[in-house]
Amino acid sequence: MDALTWRLALPTPPGDAPAAGAEDAVLGACRALVRCRDGDWLPKVAAGRRLVGRGHPAAGLIERAIAARGGGPPPGGVAARAFQRGVRDEIRAML
Repeated sequence: MDALTWRLALPTPPGDAPAAGAEDAVLGACRALVRCRDGDWLPKVAAGRRLVGRGHPAAGLIERAIAARGGGPPPGGVAARAFQRGVRDEIRAML
């Protein structure tokens, strides 16, 4: 939860153009969500793949974050922030 809160406090560029570091923010949120839902502490990409495999509504965003790890463009900052907020809210509801 602390990492999500810290990431959300960082500035983001205006608009929803690809934002450097957004892939790490999305995948970090995936990791936190899988940890809270399943009790498993997975590498970030593995956590993202688990959520995609389970049909997460943000699967497209997560897939883009995974692809960015291989050199593709990162997700946009606005989309990444919205995803992080959703994950944060879901985790808070579990606590």
